[in-house]
Order: sequence, then structure tokens, then C-alpha cells
Amino acid sequence: METLQTPLGLVVAVLALIVLFKVAKLALKLLMVALVVGGLYLAFVA
Repeated sequence: METLQTPLGLVVAVLALIVLFKVAKLALKLLMVALVVGGLYLAFVA
């Protein structure tokens, strides 16, 4: 790694991590909602 590239690379890496984190949290929320809805649906249908 070149010393001039390092700060920019670090910023990009941190931003990418933050975006990935937010996407993962959103996906987890959607998954939990889907599981709850599916569970309720099965509970009422069964």
C-alpha cells in the first residue's frame, strides 16, 4: 500500500462497512418480520 492511498482506502473501507452494516440490519429486520408474519399465518391456518 502506498502512503498516499492509505487514508482514502481507509475512508472507503469504513464507508463500505457502514453501508454493509445498515444493509445487514435492514435485512435482519425484514427477515424477523417475515418470520413473525409466517408464524402468525401458520398459527391461524393450522
